[in-house]
Amino acid sequence: MTRREAVSSSSIEGTQTTLDELLSVEETGDNGARDETRQVRNYAVALDRFIPRAAKEGYGVFTMDLIRDLHRAVMKDDPDYQDVPGDLQARVVWVGGSKDIAY
Repeated sequence: MTRREAVSSSSIEGTQTTLDELLSVEETGDNGARDETRQVRNYAVALDRFIPRAAKEGYGVFTMDLIRDLHRAVMKDDPDYQDVPGDLQARVVWVGGSKDIAY
């Protein structure tokens, strides 16, 4: 379920992979995987660590440190990311790929 969520949620952000690609990378540990698939894998792994912690700590789990840690974990393998993973961005970020806003 977390793998499907990671694939779906990432696609909203313009990061495209398939569930089959993700599961294959996790099964084989293939470091030659596409950058997008590695990023979605990082997201799924971070989600696996976060869910039990959130269940235990409740709403108090949501801190700036947590947000920075999650961002750092997800973005660490993205070669196109121009800022420092874990740092807050000081500029506007386009979410949704490279298409016109009308799409």
